[in-house]
Amino acid sequence: MPLQVPLLRGEGAFWHQTIERAIEKAIKEGADYVLTFDYDVVFDAKHGQNDIAKLVCLMEDNPDVDCIVSAQMKREKGALLATSDKEIKLLDALVPITQGHFGLTIFKASAFTKIPKPWLRDWPNDNGEWGENRIDADIFFWQQAVKAGLDIRMSLDVMVGHLELVV
Repeated sequence: MPLQVPLLRGEGAFWHQTIERAIEKAIKEGADYVLTFDYDVVFDAKHGQNDIAKLVCLMEDNPDVDCIVSAQMKREKGALLATSDKEIKLLDALVPITQGHFGLTIFKASAFTKIPKPWLRDWPNDNGEWGENRIDADIFFWQQAVKAGLDIRMSLDVMVGHLELVV
């Protein structure tokens, strides 16, 4: 692996359980940071332009930040995979967000101690259905992170792609 980052691979139908187990294992093994990336994220790994190295440097340069999300667009729709409840200045290296993605994201390992378990859990809507107004596991995570007071940022300097698989 580039930069000597150990890889804990997980896959399966219940992605939220798999990623939670991988994060727990990384923390148990003494990781300072947890880096998540999806199979459908496209990022630069070239020397001098490495997106992972940029995220690590941003985290080291901003010790009060708990999580940094790369800028990524939704598939097909083109909207940014993030929300914020604060003013955003597009020239800032890191902007505050309340919700992001796991596509290429770095967390302080200690951030997970502030969030109650389960970290990822999905909920049906008030009618018990999985349509509109449901809470997906990743959205639940971001809601819990905000409640726990985590400082979540998005890097507008680390922009990654999102594969669209079309037959």
